[in-house]
Amino acid sequence: MTKVITYGTYDLLHYGHIKLLERAKELGDYLIVGVTADDFDRTRGKINVQQSLMERVEAVRRTGLADEIIVEEYEGQKIDDIKKYGVDIFTVGSDWTGVFDYLKEYCEVVYLDRTQGVSSSEIRASKNEIRLGIIGDSQVIAKFISESEHVNGINIIGIAGAMKAKALSEDEKKSSVKDFNFSKGIMIALLCGFMSGCFNIGLAFGTDINFGDLTPVAYKTLPATFLVTLGGFFTNAIYCFYQNHRNHTWSDYTNGKVFLNNFLLCILAGALWYSQFFGLSIGKGYLVASPALMTLSFCILMALNVVFSNIWGIILKEWKGCQPRTIAVLIVGIVVLIISCFLPQII
Repeated sequence: MTKVITYGTYDLLHYGHIKLLERAKELGDYLIVGVTADDFDRTRGKINVQQSLMERVEAVRRTGLADEIIVEEYEGQKIDDIKKYGVDIFTVGSDWTGVFDYLKEYCEVVYLDRTQGVSSSEIRASKNEIRLGIIGDSQVIAKFISESEHVNGINIIGIAGAMKAKALSEDEKKSSVKDFNFSKGIMIALLCGFMSGCFNIGLAFGTDINFGDLTPVAYKTLPATFLVTLGGFFTNAIYCFYQNHRNHTWSDYTNGKVFLNNFLLCILAGALWYSQFFGLSIGKGYLVASPALMTLSFCILMALNVVFSNIWGIILKEWKGCQPRTIAVLIVGIVVLIISCFLPQII
């Protein structure tokens, strides 16, 4: 008896899947179909799956083509399954040609032609298009990028940090992430997002805190900004005192040099933080005649934040060791952001 095995996600099972299973069935006497687990799909970068594992398994069962259905749960399971079930032929669609040639050591490998014009990725994309930006460079990200187009139905619109990461040595990469803590980082990110929303709500509710027509348009939002940031000051002060108590650093307040440095840095940070909203408020006063720029004023502020932060990154040698091509791309990006600030008015 010739045993054949094939694998797939079988999300939104369609005519193309069925034709592939029929051709796989014709290769032998007993067909084993491996359906990928939800967690395994996410691990290998397939994040746009619409149906659960049980729904996909049931869809395959209803075709009546599978003599046995198994679940693929981890990398390298194909070799284990071939040995476990005594498989003679491994087969998948021709879009994976060459990828599974390493299995020829264990059994015959056959790549079947796919049914043209039908794919789950296209169906997923038509139902729920995802446009994604990626930051960083790693094996997992590289795998996701390589599979995204024909597996996920996801449009990648930008990859940030990849050129810099590739230019760094392994020691430099390890040094840059030595304090990496995913759980702590995601908690801080969620907290920052929540607090940012509260910040915006405070600004919205405080728009009337001024002297009405007696207050120039350029200064009307500043009282609310001051009060909201004052709340931020007290929040940060409480956390700072907590850290002083925890780390026994109260003596820093009596150390003249340390206190002066921290005090000056705090003033600088506060002035820069407040000045962006001060500048936004004043800037809006000059943009009243341009609805396009008025609408995009906050986007312009964010673009300028990115511009100045990257310029400071260059000055402070954050990009030291990167190739000239990477620096050139960074500079071009900064120029594009600067132009984008004025493009709505030009158009």
